[in-house]
Amino acid sequence: MLTKCTECGKFFGNSNGEDVCDSCKVVGGNYDEIENLDEVLFQETRNYVYDNPNVSPEDVIAHLGEKGLTITRKIIMDYVRNGLIVLVSVEGKITCEDCGRTILSGRFCPTCTRKKEASMGAPTLERREEEEEAHGGMYTKRAW
Repeated sequence: MLTKCTECGKFFGNSNGEDVCDSCKVVGGNYDEIENLDEVLFQETRNYVYDNPNVSPEDVIAHLGEKGLTITRKIIMDYVRNGLIVLVSVEGKITCEDCGRTILSGRFCPTCTRKKEASMGAPTLERREEEEEAHGGMYTKRAW
């Protein structure tokens, strides 16, 4: 059930009848009531970065610290490396693991990603378009 938090006014999924979201529980210091603190850290980080696209990892650490959460630069950079968030302030500091080009997030640049997909037999955009043209665009079930 979707419930509006009585503290911050945000809507959150509520399955146990509580009226305060996990973020506000953290601010209140009720760590024991939070089932998945890692998820709260990620959600808070993602929301802050979304609202403030030019922040640095240190800004995120400070902001979450004000809310009573502890996060490390390593965790934030893992989010960036896994493609979960993009920090403009670290542009040029993350490089493709294969070719060394600078990237905004993830582990590989688009060129190396395409090469890896092709070597693994994943269908490329061109191959998918060719298959669609050959089959009339859409697969349908035949009525016998």
